[in-house]
Amino acid sequence: MDPKTGFYVTIRRGERTGLLLGPYKTKDEADPNVDRARKAAEEIDSWAGFDAFGVTRVQMKLGASLPIGKLNGRIGLHAEQDTPEIKTGQHFLHSRYTDPSEPVSACVPSICRVTRITKTSVYYRVNVANGAPGAKSVIGRDKFPSIVQKVLDY
Repeated sequence: MDPKTGFYVTIRRGERTGLLLGPYKTKDEADPNVDRARKAAEEIDSWAGFDAFGVTRVQMKLGASLPIGKLNGRIGLHAEQDTPEIKTGQHFLHSRYTDPSEPVSACVPSICRVTRITKTSVYYRVNVANGAPGAKSVIGRDKFPSIVQKVLDY
């Protein structure tokens, strides 16, 4: 797979498209996951049953990285990507649900700061841009790579 091209299981609502799962190397790898993404999206947003689901090819511009699917962490999918090396105090970009009762489209990118790493967990603060203290959060180390869109030199 070209590092700037990937395939995603997507949700379409009106004119908006959300990248739910991926990136995958090929359309054939993404196709079998459409129903899985639909079920996960409907658990979050009952209106998702009225949305269209499918596979979309995404090609990024020079210098940009492929994003991680919004539901990857929720269903335990680890996208084709390098495992990020992260240290306490380091910042990373993470897309998360602002509220599980909100629709999938409510995902927003957040700048986070790692506060502690143990053998099993990564503790971090969400929304720390501009010096804000950020809300506390924790995730299993095994799932951590699936939520990191990009490690930041911050």
